[in-house]
Amino acid sequence: MKIWEKVNNITGNDSKSRYLVPYINAGSKFLLSALPEKFLWTIASESEITGWDTDGVSQIGSGSSIAYDKVLAVYRLDGGKKRVCAEAPDKNIHIFDEASSLLKATKMFPKFYKLSGKIYIKPDPDYNAHVGSGNAFQHTYTDIEGTSVPVDSEEGDKGVIVYSAPPIVDENTDSWILAEYENIVLFYAASLDHFRLASVYRDLCKAQVDAVASGVLTFSISSTLPLTMNLTTNLPTFSFTSPLPTDINISSSLPSGLQLATSLPSVPVISTNLPSDFSTGIDDIDTVQELAHSFDVPSINDALIKAQQLIDGSVTTNNAQEWLDDEDSEMTAATIGVANAEIARAQSTLQKEQGRLEEFSSKVNQKLSKYQNDVGNYSAKVQKEATRMSSQLGKLQREVEKKVQIFSSEISKYQAEMAKESARTNIDITNYSSELGKEKTRVEFALAKWQADLGKSVQVYTLALQSYQAEVQKEVQRISGDVTKYQAEISKSSKDLEKQVQQFTLDIQAAGVYTTKSQQSIQTSGMFYQRAINELSAITGAITAPEQQQTSQRAEQGAST
Repeated sequence: MKIWEKVNNITGNDSKSRYLVPYINAGSKFLLSALPEKFLWTIASESEITGWDTDGVSQIGSGSSIAYDKVLAVYRLDGGKKRVCAEAPDKNIHIFDEASSLLKATKMFPKFYKLSGKIYIKPDPDYNAHVGSGNAFQHTYTDIEGTSVPVDSEEGDKGVIVYSAPPIVDENTDSWILAEYENIVLFYAASLDHFRLASVYRDLCKAQVDAVASGVLTFSISSTLPLTMNLTTNLPTFSFTSPLPTDINISSSLPSGLQLATSLPSVPVISTNLPSDFSTGIDDIDTVQELAHSFDVPSINDALIKAQQLIDGSVTTNNAQEWLDDEDSEMTAATIGVANAEIARAQSTLQKEQGRLEEFSSKVNQKLSKYQNDVGNYSAKVQKEATRMSSQLGKLQREVEKKVQIFSSEISKYQAEMAKESARTNIDITNYSSELGKEKTRVEFALAKWQADLGKSVQVYTLALQSYQAEVQKEVQRISGDVTKYQAEISKSSKDLEKQVQQFTLDIQAAGVYTTKSQQSIQTSGMFYQRAINELSAITGAITAPEQQQTSQRAEQGAST
């Protein structure tokens, strides 16, 4: 298993190697900087200093570059014997170039010093690494005494620097020198990986909030509802003037006192009595726009930005990242606590805005419910008026039929009186009969004509009534269609509004989830960092390295000279 894969086994994440490899190398540096010197010998490396390299190029007096300041020891191989070099004080390094100095270094008591990023061993190592036989592979140098010293191939003395350097791994490394202290490095890398995930979740939360603020919350209720509908009735007016014939006045030589006069009822004028134009009160819905509110994005962004600054220090100083770099766990925890408080403030503002939006949606639904009830009441009034008109027309027809029956009864009564008078007197019976026949014919003709005119008037009235009823029905259907269409638009607008509210709620919940994940990642990062510190303390008894041995040697050397 690769080293970086072990970090994922600890965290349960699936982070890529491009993230974990730098974190592992950072943990390696952290470990090497914190371990006391006595623990570094098990993970130490050696660097040799020769007089000539394998190509025969002289290295005498050139010194050796120092990769890290964890130098554990410097010694000189003198005929196979290891002569440990004492570190010379800075003020005495010039004496190594003075042949007459009593403090100069010797092969028995070698010295070393640091200068310009290099380590210089005195006397200079003169090992000849140029492999071969003959004079071509023998090299010569002049020592401090001015003596020419020849050195054969693979002869001479070497210098050795023992140092502890943090091993550098890549994505293919599966084993390394830090196996004994591997857990410390892995926990440290796990802490940095969760710290990275906290930043990723924080950015996702901010992006989610920005998307919500620039999208869903810009809706306006006046743009999603249809235009205000004014139901103005357009029913036809109905006024019928009866074209009935004038009353029949029959005058003849018949006995006086008999006068047939029609007493038909006059036809009443039928006028519509529909309710006044119905105002739905839909304009009140426009006032819902006054309930709309602006999402308090500045407060949320302010809290998130402050949390970000406290964590990664993009603007401020003394942030969690700096405390973490300084290895100050208490200040790191305190700063992370303040960042969590800012994130909690942003989450509280999000919940408050969600409550206000739910209250706003409830008020809109109340307005829509009231409007639908008003439309239903108006439809009931229209239906009631149509029923009343049909009842009035039926009553008029019954009155006409009653008057016709009365007239027929009067005719029968008159005929009875005529028969009685004919029986009573026979004077001028022939003339009277003739006149009576003529009069009867005239009256019957007039009656037939009047009945024909009456039937024609009834027919015209019936056609006019049917036409009026058709117009009324057509207008009722038109109004019902408009109401249905408007109700459909209201329903569609309500669904669109509900969909936007649901989407807004989901986006806010997603932002809250990212906030929670960010907080959890920060807490997990602190936990892994604390575990690394605990492991380091358990091994060393402390988390900072003591004074370097070479520093003590310098003090001793200065005292002795």
